[in-house]
Amino acid sequence: CPNDTYSVYGQIFFTPLSDSLKLLIHLGEMLPESRFEFDPGALVLYFLVNFVLMTWTYGIGAATGLFVPTLAVGAAYGQLVGLLVDAIVSSTNFASKVDLHSYAVVGA
Repeated sequence: CPNDTYSVYGQIFFTPLSDSLKLLIHLGEMLPESRFEFDPGALVLYFLVNFVLMTWTYGIGAATGLFVPTLAVGAAYGQLVGLLVDAIVSSTNFASKVDLHSYAVVGA
């Protein structure tokens, strides 16, 4: 990536699962004037990949951790629902801001 830019897919997929969970839940809450959101395509792909891997590891019967993957899948789904609510609110010209991170916390 050029300087002062980032890769959304790199931030989600090429970081440890606990770090990507932090990005989904906490990114941007310290700067209320900034609006950072992940691309919906990246969120759907992240949700599907993690859901499939989480389900597969649960089915193999080995001792694997499911707590953080479950939170990550829920946070991604919560952000997707938040994007849907934001689109609905924006189409009605209602002057309310939708906080996607709140949806991520509820989804987790």
